[in-house]
Amino acid sequence: MKKNAQEVMEWLKNYSKDKLGFDEEVTEATTPIDLAADSLDFAEFVIEAEKEFSVSLPESAVEKIANMGQFRDAIVAALPD
Repeated sequence: MKKNAQEVMEWLKNYSKDKLGFDEEVTEATTPIDLAADSLDFAEFVIEAEKEFSVSLPESAVEKIANMGQFRDAIVAALPD
């Protein structure tokens, strides 16, 4: 069953809290900088998301991710139908 955008966003929020220690509310506008995630942290975040949702995000798409809303959209777009 295909995950929906809400489920993906919920996973992103939980990962931000549990793995990155971010204790504020994560919204679509939250950026990696807000999360205090350096490039290595964000690369790990992407890899974990790819594993969780069984997708592969193109590097060109990852480079364009500026906030959690865009991250969610990239994951949803990569999900199989």
